[in-house]
Amino acid sequence: MQNDGYAIEREAYELRRSGLRKESLADYRRASEAFRMAGDTAGEAHALRHAADVLSEMGSLEEAEEVYRETLELYRTHDAKPLDLANAVRAYAVLLDKRGGDADPLWTRALELYERIGIAAGIKECRQRLEHPRGRP
Repeated sequence: MQNDGYAIEREAYELRRSGLRKESLADYRRASEAFRMAGDTAGEAHALRHAADVLSEMGSLEEAEEVYRETLELYRTHDAKPLDLANAVRAYAVLLDKRGGDADPLWTRALELYERIGIAAGIKECRQRLEHPRGRP
């Protein structure tokens, strides 16, 4: 079976950029399912993470948290690329900040990952969030 998750995910990205969040969310979910059916766990987790991002943008924070947790579990059990994992951990930390939760362990983990792969923008953001927790959104 050909994996069309990549094409669906590209469409979801374009819909999101156009402000069509509901449609984008539906496509990210379809992409996730296509990746799952093809046995592509990394693709599935990537699409799920973006679905969680859209849910967060839409204000569906509880559902977004569930999807972030699912994403991180997939990455944990399938040796994720460090950048994909760092981005997912960072996104979950942003969500916990929005919800008033304790995001410091996630910011610390994201910082470790970004430092390991040398992503300056990620390092800077994580350090700022850890040093100035009151300044978080």
